[in-house]
Amino acid sequence: MRVKPPACGRPRLFAAIAVIMSLCVFGCEDERVSGQMQLLGAVDRPLPTIKGSLKVLPEDLPPGRDHFTFAATPYLPEPVMREAFEPIAKFIGERLGVEVRFQLARTYQELIELTESGQVDIAQISPLSYVIARRDAPGLKLLGSSLSFGVGFYSSFIIGRSDLGSPWTSNIRGGKFLFVDPRSGSGFLFPYAALMDLGIDPEQDVEVEFSRSHDKSVQAVLNGDVKAAAVSSGTLNSARHGEVIGVGNLRILHKAGRIPYDALCVSEQVPESGARKIAAAFGTLNTQTARGREALRKARGLTGWVAADDSQYDEVRAKLKQVEKARWRSWKLGEKAHTEEAYHAKRPVFAAQPTAPTPTTASSPNIATKPNIATNPNSATNPNIATKPKIATKPSIATKPNTATKPNTATKPNIAKSANAVAPPSPKAPVGAAP
Repeated sequence: MRVKPPACGRPRLFAAIAVIMSLCVFGCEDERVSGQMQLLGAVDRPLPTIKGSLKVLPEDLPPGRDHFTFAATPYLPEPVMREAFEPIAKFIGERLGVEVRFQLARTYQELIELTESGQVDIAQISPLSYVIARRDAPGLKLLGSSLSFGVGFYSSFIIGRSDLGSPWTSNIRGGKFLFVDPRSGSGFLFPYAALMDLGIDPEQDVEVEFSRSHDKSVQAVLNGDVKAAAVSSGTLNSARHGEVIGVGNLRILHKAGRIPYDALCVSEQVPESGARKIAAAFGTLNTQTARGREALRKARGLTGWVAADDSQYDEVRAKLKQVEKARWRSWKLGEKAHTEEAYHAKRPVFAAQPTAPTPTTASSPNIATKPNIATNPNSATNPNIATKPKIATKPSIATKPNTATKPNTATKPNIAKSANAVAPPSPKAPVGAAP
């Protein structure tokens, strides 16, 4: 005899499923202010927690301070940076019970200097900037590194338009190549090293420019303003999923390498007790909670922070050593005076072997101090000036009485006669050797 199953079997099953689904849904709306990341990868470890309250005491603050200052790598335009990081500063301040002021650094180099000088207490620094800052200021304390979409590494890409002919390594020669900033790992160091490995000399084969923003680099390629550019994988993904018109016309020309995300640091002026509380506070900020998701909503995929070890940045150090050794033997990226403008102003020194100076060059006291030389497109930043026959063959310009009053005219003969700009590199001498 066949036995019928109980009539209540299926309703009970459906009820159980409904309960489980409701727990999942409402669990996602948890209003806790703390939580640990679901970690991915061997390097992703939770930031250490501390027993007791996170509230900051006077002895946890830098001397003479009643607040903390927080800054981050300016890889995005200023309004976007403020939208992304001011909510983070507010969240950390609430956890610590003290004001945390977000301070916008205008350049990567300025962020390094502000952190080294103690004007910034908490800094999220790009990998290359961290390596340079740690070399200059060994007292800088590494607390952790950031995660994006739950992972601790990102990629550096060289991108170009889809209509760039093949092979792209030949078609970018003689054109403009756009880096982001000399202190950017994905926007400068790794792609610079990649170009060298591909047989392209960035000092000789392309015209280098800096955008100061990954977003601007993407737009410049789309506009056809440059042949190719270096950007981070996160920026390219954001452009593809955002409202950037024409992003489908981009293609990845080369993958320059994988890099750990930005380093979370505190300056040496922050007491150890304060550093521990700051680390623990950042450990509670992630996308596992509703409050964390709200604070990180504008942060372009930033999902939290995890503990980090200094050895994670050894690959960045290796690339830095490679580039310095090959191109800038007497030019150290960590020296504070070396901005991208100063870098361009010195390019002829490292790109060409010096010849005997002419009397005009030797006797001109103003060549080194003229403010327009570094930024003037007709100045020493243009590697082609030395070969322009019009400038080099006008002997009478320097003697015309009214020449000095004409904008940019007075500098032309001096540049043409510069000992460092006239002669091309000797084929037997290694390019990049110090004079």
